[in-house]
Amino acid sequence: MKLYFILFVILFTYHVSSAQHTPPGKPVTGSSLNSTQWLQDIDFLQKEIIRLHPDPFYKNDDLDKQKFDNLFIRLRKNISDWDENRIITEITRIIGLMNDGHSAIDQFANPGSFYSFKFFPLFLYYFPEGFYVVGALPEYADLIGKKLVEIDGMGIAEIIEKMRPIISKDYGNESSLKDGLRYFVTISQYLCGLEIIKDPDEATYTVIDTVGVKTDVKLRAGSMQNLFAAFDRSGDD
Repeated sequence: MKLYFILFVILFTYHVSSAQHTPPGKPVTGSSLNSTQWLQDIDFLQKEIIRLHPDPFYKNDDLDKQKFDNLFIRLRKNISDWDENRIITEITRIIGLMNDGHSAIDQFANPGSFYSFKFFPLFLYYFPEGFYVVGALPEYADLIGKKLVEIDGMGIAEIIEKMRPIISKDYGNESSLKDGLRYFVTISQYLCGLEIIKDPDEATYTVIDTVGVKTDVKLRAGSMQNLFAAFDRSGDD
């Protein structure tokens, strides 16, 4: 029954095999794959979800078979117009709408794999009062304990609503949603794909301290593995 991360492995392992045997297609912005290769992967993913998942529409008000098929049709129609960040985001949306926390794309894949996600260097935790910085690179240690309120000028409430559909979560489980959000709000590809930020390599995070003073800080994105090793988590105590 558990398909945790299987869909990611299927999709991005197939990239490697298809890339060498596919006729030329249209370029896709930001991607080493062309439109033909992406279309092959999308077809493959759609078939494998139906083949592998016991019931991707079980007790699900957000996704039925018709909406599932329509989302894939939409992907195919826009494959030459969207950049890679948008394509990845829309694929993640389909999996997220399944409302199954065991079916997910692995955003923490080894950086040496075919595709790697990029993260902005903050470690966040969702408290009842909102998202707070609980870890950061040493140069951003002064942000620890402060509340995240904006990313590139967009308020956190709007960002959460944009991200809610793309997060893998169990149906009705707000805890799994919040746990996913604390990572997703630092993932460059999703922030770009949802048009929260424009530059995939840089974003301005706005935090606020206990007395209401706001601080804007420009952050650069990098691999989670490299960033996590350098995190200062002194605010955990």
